[in-house]
Amino acid sequence: MQQKFLLTISTIAIFLTSCGTPLPPPLALPQGDQMYSGTLLPSSLDVLRRGSHLLRRTGVKECPIVPTLDCLYVESSTVNLRLLEGRPVSIIGVIERNNRPEDMFVLIAKVAHSLTTQTDAITFNSLGFFALIPELWIRQKTTGVDLAFSVSGSTLPLVSVKRMKADILPDGPPFVVDGRHAIRISDAATASENITVDLSDDFLVLHFNGLAAQDSDIARSQWSDFLSSIRFIMQTSSDVSSTTSVDGIPCGGVAGILCPTGQYCAITDAKLNIGRCMGGKQTKP
Repeated sequence: MQQKFLLTISTIAIFLTSCGTPLPPPLALPQGDQMYSGTLLPSSLDVLRRGSHLLRRTGVKECPIVPTLDCLYVESSTVNLRLLEGRPVSIIGVIERNNRPEDMFVLIAKVAHSLTTQTDAITFNSLGFFALIPELWIRQKTTGVDLAFSVSGSTLPLVSVKRMKADILPDGPPFVVDGRHAIRISDAATASENITVDLSDDFLVLHFNGLAAQDSDIARSQWSDFLSSIRFIMQTSSDVSSTTSVDGIPCGGVAGILCPTGQYCAITDAKLNIGRCMGGKQTKP
């Protein structure tokens, strides 16, 4: 009886296979070393799947649900991929099939480097700072701000800057821009970020709009580099205080290290969420 039942199941399976749409043949993988460029993103760990990172090739906005060469998992025993997370990269390596047929292919990285964007050092005297500006950023006139940049293919400002008077800093996580106390407010839903820098007499407000770029990951990497390059060229004696010192003890990070009473953790590395303890108040009286 059992043998008859198993035979019936096999017969049904063969019948369905013959009547259904045949599965497409597996995609042939290129042989030998290959070079791929794109955005490198961290990937969640999976005990059954290979790949610590995900490479989304340049021009690809979303990864398909079936294995293709547009999106690849990446792993390496010789390259520190964490240092390249969130950046446009070029990777040379060999492509192999993953452990499960439904998973994307895995690129075994042998060589990887960041595709640095060429920049120009520009001084903005009216705003009191200079910074490195990616050559792909296009300066535009935008009502209500002192400075704005867009990218090709978009009329929306990617980055805007304005100097304004205000009595108090907004509430939010502390941040540091060229040693100045700032507040950073991010909105994942709109891929935007606002950074308000305390300049003692007034505030400098920097806004990032990730939706204004075709590749928000590359744009965010450029935004991060832009923030790191800012250097203020006008300082007063009131600016030089304990609130602008970055010589305090480390804080934040995965361990969530807290600062002593009366100090706050000023984030200096947004990706790792680490910073230095700084004294003084977080808001203007």
